[in-house]
Amino acid sequence: LASPMLTLGGGAVIGLSGRKITARKGPIISVLRKRAAAEGLTQTIETLIAEAYTNGLSADAVARLTAKKLSEVKPLLERLTQQGRVILLEDEGIYVHKDALASVKERLLKALKAFHKKFPLRRWCDQKALFAHMGLNEELLEAAFEELLKEGKIESEGRNVAVAGWRVELSAESARIAAEISRIYKDARLKAPNKSEVLDRVSGQLSRIEAIYEYLVDEGELVRLTENLYVHREAFEEAVEKLRAYIRKEGKIDAQGAKALFGLSRKYVIPLLEEMDRRGITRRVGNHRVLVER
Repeated sequence: LASPMLTLGGGAVIGLSGRKITARKGPIISVLRKRAAAEGLTQTIETLIAEAYTNGLSADAVARLTAKKLSEVKPLLERLTQQGRVILLEDEGIYVHKDALASVKERLLKALKAFHKKFPLRRWCDQKALFAHMGLNEELLEAAFEELLKEGKIESEGRNVAVAGWRVELSAESARIAAEISRIYKDARLKAPNKSEVLDRVSGQLSRIEAIYEYLVDEGELVRLTENLYVHREAFEEAVEKLRAYIRKEGKIDAQGAKALFGLSRKYVIPLLEEMDRRGITRRVGNHRVLVER
């Protein structure tokens, strides 16, 4: 043939396929009609990327599908990106159409609303868990997430996310349980009872009490040290200041020193120190903790 884009019948090549396409394959025929209606290579490229939906296409794939050189399609991809018609996921080297991104934003928001409906006592949804639930390209989800943030449709705190304006509204019974749990931990200071002990002391439906624990952690009222050990926020903050003062004076502290400082057993001290590590207050160097420089 004189040109790879010409056929013996005089038509134009609008797609490459290793399978036979018949009139019975309606969806495929519809796609091919859209390609045929595209005016020029730029629009053809945009159509191909739109067809790929959330999977997107690499520049190499676009070149292969259009039977063009990479040097020919790259400037057109850059132009489409500048126009906002497609989005480049840089880590993956994948181009996704703006309509696919809009769809992901809608699905992300819908999933977040469903989370709030299912867990009405949870202030936040874990962003990592939300992304895992979606099962899509993480970079695409990050792009959708950032746009929703800019549009004011969602809000975040660290790696936690919620629909903008979402607030937990406690019923009278839930408020009573929350106040009772909070009081138990506030009175206990750092020598807090195990969660299982508190569950035995607080009256109410077990599932509701479990949900209120999560609510109190989300609100910062309780600090979770382990799955069964919590302390009140005030007690934790006082412990942090006490530890900081000690390390500023002595340079470091080990588990034995922390036991003496707080008057606690290893059962409490080790989880307490590990939570301070997680929060970036201290870091472990051998058997000692030192302050994280800020």
